[in-house]
Amino acid sequence: MGFWPTKIIDSFVTRFNDVESTYNQLVDNTYTFPDGTIYNGNWDYIPLKATYVKNNETVKKQVFDTPIKDLLDQDLIVGAMFSILRPGVEITLHSGHKGFAEYIWKAHICIHEARDSALIVGDTKHEWKKGQGFLFDDTIEHVAYNRGNDTRVILLLDIARDPSYIPTMSTNAMEQFKELL
Repeated sequence: MGFWPTKIIDSFVTRFNDVESTYNQLVDNTYTFPDGTIYNGNWDYIPLKATYVKNNETVKKQVFDTPIKDLLDQDLIVGAMFSILRPGVEITLHSGHKGFAEYIWKAHICIHEARDSALIVGDTKHEWKKGQGFLFDDTIEHVAYNRGNDTRVILLLDIARDPSYIPTMSTNAMEQFKELL
């Protein structure tokens, strides 16, 4: 996967207190995840950063001024949000948006873990642990669930696979940020 994605995750894990503080600062700014066709239950998010094209110009926009602004400013981070899986959420089998997913790695850094919640990518099961992160390939079909009683919160990052090519979010992916751009 290359050195840069793990270095980026490590930069957020090292400053986990700032990441958690950012979530706590923004907890009242949640939106319902827009693609209701891939999940059941209450899946919310807090948008943080988007890289997209507007009027033929590439725009890198952070939605809020936060303690992790400098970390989110890294060019290789294409998109960022807090993903909030409430108890009972089941995200069905899916893969990332074609034309975008093949150019990024997904990173999850756990803010609040929940018992009996997981992400299954292909044959690999990931369980979230507070203050820890992992990468996965968004082109591989995956499911996620929270069958426990607590809310699971992660910082979700889209990280460019190739430092010489920074992709922009697709029109479908931009749906998540439409109210803010």
